[in-house]
Amino acid sequence: MIDCKKKKYGISEELCEKIKERDKRCIYCDKEFKEYPYSDKATIEHMDTPSVKNPEEWRVGICCHSCNASRKGKNEDWDTWFESDFCKKRKINKDTVAQFVKDYRKRIQGEVKNDPVRNVRQE
Repeated sequence: MIDCKKKKYGISEELCEKIKERDKRCIYCDKEFKEYPYSDKATIEHMDTPSVKNPEEWRVGICCHSCNASRKGKNEDWDTWFESDFCKKRKINKDTVAQFVKDYRKRIQGEVKNDPVRNVRQE
C-alpha cells in the first residue's frame, strides 16, 4: 500500500492516511492492491490538474497503477476515458467506479447543491 511518509505524492501524511482509510481497493476497477505485479500496485490519483498543487480529500484518491497510467492526460475528459478500450475491457464506467469518483464527478459538474467543499450554491 501507499507509504504516507514519502513526500513524492505531494500530499500531507494526514491526508494520505485519510484516503488510505477510504480507498481500500482501486477507485476505478475495484482491484485489490498488491505489490506485484506492478500493475496492481496502489498509486495516488490526482483527480484533476489543480489537485497536484492543491490536494484536497475530495480531489485525491488511490487507484491501481494500470488505471492511473490509463488516465494520464485525461483528467478532465471522463467520457472519453470511459469509452476507451482500457475501460471497456475492464468493464469500468460511470456506474461501476467507487462512490468517491461518482461524488467527485457530481461536484465538478455542479450537481451538488450547497456544496460545502466547493462553496457552490445552486437554486
